Amino acid sequence: MTKDELNEKLKPLATGLNNSLSSKQHVFNEHLDTIIECKNMGIGNKIIVDSINYHLVDNEKITIVYFKNLLFRSGYKRKKNYKSEHVSTKNSDSSHASGRKFGNFERPEEKVFKHNPKSDDDLFTKG
Repeated sequence: MTKDELNEKLKPLATGLNNSLSSKQHVFNEHLDTIIECKNMGIGNKIIVDSINYHLVDNEKITIVYFKNLLFRSGYKRKKNYKSEHVSTKNSDSSHASGRKFGNFERPEEKVFKHNPKSDDDLFTKG
């Protein structure tokens, strides 16, 4: 894909970012399929940002950090199929497979309390 083709493909996103009354995140989410298509073709973030900025005025241009934030907030790479494909063999124990992993930390197992119908006096032994 040439630079001109990429510029034309991302023009609706840039126009939406510039003219929309809704938030930039909302406009970005509407055009997420186009971004994912570009990324699947091997186009880097910097080239995508440059193509978006090509259509924006100087005070409306986005930075690569802002673009990465928009990508993160849109849910890119947080889908179930992504997590299942990238499970490391080091952490493949049962707690990781059941989803008990939270960041780099293991979440403690939930405590289960069973009701005991005996009175408290019967539970203590005198001795």
